[in-house]
Amino acid sequence: MGTTNKILCVSYRAAANWTSYEERLLFRIYGSNTSKIIDRQKEFDNWRYLASCGCAAQLYARFTNGIVSGFIPGNTLTVSNVRDKLIITKICKTLAKMHKLKPNTGSALQPVLFAKISQYLEVSSGHYQVSFVFTKKFLQTLKKAHSG
Repeated sequence: MGTTNKILCVSYRAAANWTSYEERLLFRIYGSNTSKIIDRQKEFDNWRYLASCGCAAQLYARFTNGIVSGFIPGNTLTVSNVRDKLIITKICKTLAKMHKLKPNTGSALQPVLFAKISQYLEVSSGHYQVSFVFTKKFLQTLKKAHSG
């Protein structure tokens, strides 16, 4: 197993309406064997939907082993800035906006957290020493915490 993606950012200066601005595109190249744990079609469909709702960058191209998207400027969250009331408010508003979305997937929406964790542990067990006890305890603890 490798990384899930390699991301390359390409920048260029464009001119429009007598002004100059910098445009950035992200080239996301999928990591080796990541399709074993990530459904790339679902990822693509979800991304397109989120972009149409203003919750993700626009997609420009798709190729066999990756995608090209726009770039949304921002900063990485840190322990200190995630405690800032302005940042917390922005995070909460964005999460609320996303939770209000009603995607038309053609099937009932279901949580996939535990299925994905199980899938990841199954795939990674051939590459890493994953203790059966840890795997069982980990999933049981997560399910218990999730259910209340």
